[in-house]
Amino acid sequence: MAKKQSYTFIIDLSDTRNKYLYEILSTADHAAFAYTNHDWHVQKGDTKVFVFAPRFVVDKETVDTIPNGSIIFATKLCGKAQKSAKLKAITSYNYFDDNDLAIANAYLTAEGTLATIINAMPRIMPQLHIAILGFGRIGRSLARLLMRNSATVSIVSKEESERASAASFYRNIYDFSSVAPYLDEFDCVINTAPALVLDKIKLASLRPDCLIIDLASAPGGTDFDYAQQLGLNAIHLLGVPGKTSPESAAHLIKKSIFRTLDIKL
Repeated sequence: MAKKQSYTFIIDLSDTRNKYLYEILSTADHAAFAYTNHDWHVQKGDTKVFVFAPRFVVDKETVDTIPNGSIIFATKLCGKAQKSAKLKAITSYNYFDDNDLAIANAYLTAEGTLATIINAMPRIMPQLHIAILGFGRIGRSLARLLMRNSATVSIVSKEESERASAASFYRNIYDFSSVAPYLDEFDCVINTAPALVLDKIKLASLRPDCLIIDLASAPGGTDFDYAQQLGLNAIHLLGVPGKTSPESAAHLIKKSIFRTLDIKL
């Protein structure tokens, strides 16, 4: 019988989720080291698994420090890093290619967004009309959670298929091109779309007390400079699970990595 592959985990601790992941792996007697230098004391024969924080961009310089034949878990490898990894026989995995992790992460993001709304708004959820821009995985999780908390929810999407899907569950469905006349009805607008959607025209149509939460990756989908000029409360909320539920997120990341590597949980 072939010997089962053994792994040594080298964890980037720049994110709270990964700090919990490091503790979880260490407590469970897995070989785990912090990604702080190049002296990891890895036993001969172990495959080195480098786990980078979800927002860490792995560049060529980083890959050049990683031994040949290693494994990388990350969300972003730049083009030169990918080429270098291929030359060094390094296998890379994107966390969120794991559909189970992506779905669970969307819920954690929705829950953290709900907490942000509750803390920022002076009224209870049943008194709020909230618009969600984009109806992908995170938009759907948000809509369900907000509805369960008795908020009135409207969906805005440029995709006809997303609007058709949303129409089965939500009453107010808008295209981006037709939503402008209704923007002053919303108490809170949450953007999930990875493009500039809250431009000067749309921002000027919002009420002064409208809360804006932008979940899209940098630079976001909001003209933040203009929002500030208007005195709007616009929050660019990135890495939500790492801020509001890092330990839960760490357990999910561990399960995803173990599934990928076929390690028994």
